[in-house]
Amino acid sequence: FLAVRFVVSQITYGSGSPCGIFLPILTLGALVGAVCGGVLGDLGWAGRPSIVPILIVAGMSGLFGAVSKAPLTAVVLVAEMTSFGVLMPLAFVTFIAYIIYDVLGGRPIYEALGGPAPIRP
Repeated sequence: FLAVRFVVSQITYGSGSPCGIFLPILTLGALVGAVCGGVLGDLGWAGRPSIVPILIVAGMSGLFGAVSKAPLTAVVLVAEMTSFGVLMPLAFVTFIAYIIYDVLGGRPIYEALGGPAPIRP
């Protein structure tokens, strides 16, 4: 489902139809979190059953925070939509994702989709 959702998001945005990219980013993050939770559960590393929902929410926040280059916004937004009880896991995952994306040279998604890259010295 993750691969299908990724491809469909590319097709709908690339077609020029009036669709957003905010919800597909959150959906892809949730699916990545669910996959990680499933793998940890299969390996027996998920110490308790409630870790999968936390990973789903953390995936949403991590992916959105990294690709938008707005980690605090992502943490507050996802925590507001879900629960402030998972604020620390959200912050940890989001900042790690942000750092990795920044080290790899990623640009903010809205800047990347808006036009050519700026010329940097």
